[in-house]
Amino acid sequence: MNVSMAKVHQGWMPSPDCGRGTLDLLYTCCLTIFLCCWSALHMNVPADDDLKVSILARQIKWTLFCLLMPEYVSWEAVEDMWHAQILRSEFQKIPQVRDWTLAHGFLLKMGGLALKTPNGDRFRPSVSHFLSLLKANRIKMPEITKEDVEDKGKASVFVKVIALVQILWFAINIIARTTQGLPITTLELFTSAIIFCSILTYACWWNKPCGIERPFCLNTTVSIEELEKVITERPYHRFTAPGKRVALTDYNMDDDLTSMPKPPIIWMVCTVVVSSFGPWHLLGWNFYFNTATERFLWRFASFCCTVIPIVFVMSVSPLRKKGGNIGQLIFGLVGVMVLALYVLVRLYLLAESLAGLRTVPADVYQSVEWSTLIPHLGK
Repeated sequence: MNVSMAKVHQGWMPSPDCGRGTLDLLYTCCLTIFLCCWSALHMNVPADDDLKVSILARQIKWTLFCLLMPEYVSWEAVEDMWHAQILRSEFQKIPQVRDWTLAHGFLLKMGGLALKTPNGDRFRPSVSHFLSLLKANRIKMPEITKEDVEDKGKASVFVKVIALVQILWFAINIIARTTQGLPITTLELFTSAIIFCSILTYACWWNKPCGIERPFCLNTTVSIEELEKVITERPYHRFTAPGKRVALTDYNMDDDLTSMPKPPIIWMVCTVVVSSFGPWHLLGWNFYFNTATERFLWRFASFCCTVIPIVFVMSVSPLRKKGGNIGQLIFGLVGVMVLALYVLVRLYLLAESLAGLRTVPADVYQSVEWSTLIPHLGK
């Protein structure tokens, strides 16, 4: 939609009785972004000694990261779903857990299963260790249904419902404005990109438990020393590197899975996902900007945001694995430069989305006639 020919421009607009003001626009976009970033995250189960403030700080940190790099959170969600599918396949080979689902695969990967020895020692095994102990029949398996897993994370449902209602309202409003020829702002484009990435994340993490603060505790009949012996004697799983040994007390649950080489289809999906943020900003190619420099920088940043992830994943990243020492050096140097450029253009898109509101086409503040009839947060 081209708004560059708009004749009348408007600076700060107080909230009117009809229509929307600058503060209404800011409030709606910022609230939508926050709800998307906060509710899309499915955090791993905290360590036993984590304080409430530490858990909250971690959630805030990842929410801010989701604001700046939502496509990389979506990438993480794609990998998580792939790993959960691998674990579900492994479960089907073990009689005790043959009925376990994707939700159980997510639960194991996110540190949601702990083991307790007869003398009271408690630890969380890595993925491959847990499967080895299961196959050795050294874990007393209570029935853990999908409903049990979901019941532990019910606290997050309310926030997700609010977020989904707000996303639906925002999307309907943007479509309606476009249909009626009303201009939208770069901030609304930025928000739309966040929404799209959040939807991708929601889809991949649909079966992943959310809001679990304590793991399920499973009893074992042997000591830690005996468990280590069992693990040493068991065959390696297909996602465990030969000779690799992780201490039972190590809390890094998914080292076994993250070390697996990705198949081509996963690389393709990740490439599409990680490049999904930039194209939304290309839709603002002919939007109104306060200066020609801002318009050029917006176009340049939007193009870089779209192209850099594709080029990086498809051509630069393979050097790390196939290029030897020289490839590693090239990967490091080019990677730092590309990352620096990418961060700069991303920060510019965010800054311009806000700075551009100082003067916009006057029709930006005209509401769709029927928008006030739909329940939502903000104008």
